[in-house]
Amino acid sequence: MHPGVRASRLIGVVAMACTAGLVGVGHADAAVATFGASWQFNETTGKALDSSGNHNDGTLHGGITRTGSGYTFDGHSGYVSVPNAATLNPG
Repeated sequence: MHPGVRASRLIGVVAMACTAGLVGVGHADAAVATFGASWQFNETTGKALDSSGNHNDGTLHGGITRTGSGYTFDGHSGYVSVPNAATLNPG
């Protein structure tokens, strides 16, 4: 864990989009699965917005470059933190 992070959830992301808190992962339920959060990382300013509707928006820290179609993390100080929320806790 990053030394500057305390109680918030640390979301380390290498991909352009990330999802968390997948609910209903059984084979038959896969088509109706819901997400606790979904970050597209396409914002050019402000927070990393959660597009799931659960308002689990993330705060950007350190070395992150925004491209408009994703974020680039510097591998040292760049990370996104998300406050603890019931919608992010798996079953």
